Amino acid sequence: MKKKLRLFILPFFLLLACCSRMENLTPDIETSNALTSIPTLEKKPEESTIVPNKPQTTATIEALVNDCKTIRYKPSPNLQWLAITCDNYEINDSDEGSTTLKFVNLETLQEWMVSYYQLYGKREIESLGEMTDGTIYTLNWSYAGDQVYIGIMPQVYREYYYNRIAALFVLNLGTGEIQEVLDTGTIQETFYDYSLSHDERKVVFVKLLEKPLQIKSKNLDTNKIQSVQLNSKFSFAGSIVWSQTDDSVIFLAVNFNSNKVLSTLYKWDIQTGELVELFQLPDMLGRLFLIVKWDEANNIIVLKNYHAEEFFNLNLSISEISPASP
Repeated sequence: MKKKLRLFILPFFLLLACCSRMENLTPDIETSNALTSIPTLEKKPEESTIVPNKPQTTATIEALVNDCKTIRYKPSPNLQWLAITCDNYEINDSDEGSTTLKFVNLETLQEWMVSYYQLYGKREIESLGEMTDGTIYTLNWSYAGDQVYIGIMPQVYREYYYNRIAALFVLNLGTGEIQEVLDTGTIQETFYDYSLSHDERKVVFVKLLEKPLQIKSKNLDTNKIQSVQLNSKFSFAGSIVWSQTDDSVIFLAVNFNSNKVLSTLYKWDIQTGELVELFQLPDMLGRLFLIVKWDEANNIIVLKNYHAEEFFNLNLSISEISPASP
């Protein structure tokens, strides 16, 4: 898979002009057993993008957007990079048009590009004969700011609870190298809930359509995977939250029984592999829950109604659930 790199060098005053116009873009709204290396993006010789007879601001915005229809943008937390989402863009002439991400360094205007077609859509065409109008989106920027995690989601009209992604990739912003963290598996039949550890050295995930369900941990340094199987009664599992020390996670496993939604809270110790049932939530008028926060010091779990802005505190010390403020 080949991708373009476009490197722009603009005078400093043009960069200032760009910053003055950023409000005109629409902000982003986010609602394998080994890393699979994908070829590094190719670098091109430096190009001048100074346009003599155009306003400075126009030239600068064109340098950032560069012939793509901008849907939205999202800056990195350190404000060094800008992720621009382009609609129906073709990186190479042989590509099908699809949603594309551009990552532009706001100091050097170095640019990396990656598209839905190249990461997933091409395999849809090969497997199913056509490509869905799927989505590629920025999930997380690394703490150091040198990597960005990219999610993939095909347009499928089915809901899998706790479903977050169909594949997970990481882009090295220094080299342009892309690696597959959670593989694409069977096209349109592999979906994940996942959570990265705070130190970004491990990922815990559940393949949502794999039965019986398993929760797995992948060490991103060694590629080692460990797993534990859940009771076959559970239909879905997910909403994974890490401990502050990155040695364990909590998550919910759900059993749909008649008109009842019965959720069980588990804690999985990654170091020992021990799986402990912490609490069986009663059916609360069919509510499905998400874990919002794990207050380890006070032994309290903050839960949210999956379908509404409704919050609850689960006090594990006294085994009590009570309404909570957002």
